[in-house]
Amino acid sequence: MHVRGLGGGQAHAARLTARRGAQGVGDGGYQGQTEAIHEAAPQAQDMTCRRTKFKNYVDEEARRKNTTKSRVRAKVEHVFRILKRIFGFDKVRYRGLAKNHHRLCACFALVNLYLHRKRLSCWGRSVSEAGKMAA
Repeated sequence: MHVRGLGGGQAHAARLTARRGAQGVGDGGYQGQTEAIHEAAPQAQDMTCRRTKFKNYVDEEARRKNTTKSRVRAKVEHVFRILKRIFGFDKVRYRGLAKNHHRLCACFALVNLYLHRKRLSCWGRSVSEAGKMAA
């Protein structure tokens, strides 16, 4: 599927939202692409950030909405940063979708453990030691 007017990554995002029927979330690079995204995925909800500064005023409501969208995007992108930087998932290593999918699932399980490592570190201690650390 080729989406006219969209770059490679933007066209890929439009195809993903078309398949899943989900929300299309993007940063400032996707501004002005609403019509092209709706062409590729009519049922998808466009959640890209909007322009807030105009010639003579600043739209505070749009700014608050953009802040909320940016927070969600930052939380999602943080997980992928850990996956790439710490666990080295930059390139696919195996031939075949199944092997790469299994590796991806295992890496995401490790990312979950990595994100909760501080909470999990007190499990090996006795109850009195864990209470001292919490206080």
